[in-house]
Amino acid sequence: GPNFDLRDGYPDRYQPRDEELQEGLDHLLHWLLDHRGKLEGGPGWLAEAIVTWRGHLTKLLTTPYEQQEGWQLAASRFQGTLYLSEVETPAARAQRLARPPLLRELMYMGYKFEQYMCA
Repeated sequence: GPNFDLRDGYPDRYQPRDEELQEGLDHLLHWLLDHRGKLEGGPGWLAEAIVTWRGHLTKLLTTPYEQQEGWQLAASRFQGTLYLSEVETPAARAQRLARPPLLRELMYMGYKFEQYMCA
């Protein structure tokens, strides 16, 4: 078998990011700027596109089935491109701050699984 260890790095190397720092779309926008000359479609390829994180689309598309969690998205259109970014609600902030250590570890394991599958 592949022998994937989803806990690898958690207890000894994992440095949690500052959750108070709201990154928005910064990483995506920097990547787009850094790679704009290498992307297919020429300079106008981003017009009529949507730029957001995959998780934001998941949240949007699962809304009809969600019974408890509310959300807010900020939407901006610039030169034909729609940018969607999440706005943390007071309820989401309270939930984030109350996460028990086990849930934090399980979240790490989910990201580790995604890393293994996409690498």
